[in-house]
Amino acid sequence: QIFKTLSHPCFNKNLYDFILTMRGTREELLERIKKLSNNTVEECVDTIEEWKHLKNAFLQYDYGSAESSIKSLEAAKLDSYEKEILEKVRIALRDMDYELGIILASQVV
Repeated sequence: QIFKTLSHPCFNKNLYDFILTMRGTREELLERIKKLSNNTVEECVDTIEEWKHLKNAFLQYDYGSAESSIKSLEAAKLDSYEKEILEKVRIALRDMDYELGIILASQVV
């Protein structure tokens, strides 16, 4: 069946345009990656580490460390999903629901 597709006139006619489009997409992606600064990458790594620290704080029932991690994450650049989870984590800590805090932090890391 695949050999019929490869020899189909429509496929042969549009193959060159398809390859050019894919090459353009690849170049565009490479440019976007180059524009990412090292700071952005470092911020992402720091945020992931802070989420791990938060999870560990909940695992150890360490209110102070969890509160510190939440404050650090509030200052970080988070996406909407992470912000939503952080708000739920804050409530879990307020209610001292450490098990829920572990589950929520695990959804991010």
